[in-house]
Amino acid sequence: ANQAILQQACRLHALMREGKFRQDPDLYNSMINMYGKSDSLGNALQTFKSIEGHDVVSWNAMISIHAQHGENFESLVLFETMLNEGEMPNEVTYVSVLSACANEANTVKGILIYTQILALGLKLNVFMATSLINMYGNCGATEHARQIFDSVQKEDVIIWNAIIKVYAQNSEGNKALEVFELMKSLGVK
Repeated sequence: ANQAILQQACRLHALMREGKFRQDPDLYNSMINMYGKSDSLGNALQTFKSIEGHDVVSWNAMISIHAQHGENFESLVLFETMLNEGEMPNEVTYVSVLSACANEANTVKGILIYTQILALGLKLNVFMATSLINMYGNCGATEHARQIFDSVQKEDVIIWNAIIKVYAQNSEGNKALEVFELMKSLGVK
């Protein structure tokens, strides 16, 4: 299925390069995402570079595609480039770069990004908080992971699973069980 999608994307992209379509950012951003889902990072990057003036959506597409494909360092480089070019990140951007930091166990960069989020007055959503919890957990900083967990609303099972996983992966099974029991007692599903 990916190969068929990739072939269609390449045909459409060729038509775009020939000028058959006007420079439509939504179309180009869709192409980037399609290439990313087809595991064709090179074509995604080529499409990204062909856009006249990147918007936050095109940056987010490239950052998240690289993070999803394990290219975490490249995600962080793209994020820095985005900032240097004056594009303002949004919550989607932060989820991707925090996930990249979690995957790299890069707490220094993650803390800098978290500080930026706080400075902008953004409220942590469940996805940003989960990425931070995972990052701290991957670095063995379970106390910091718990502080993030305690600072957000816990209506979603995703956030509960994150803190339980952090405790389990850091050999704190009793705490993982305590949190699981608390989650059950509160009826979180």
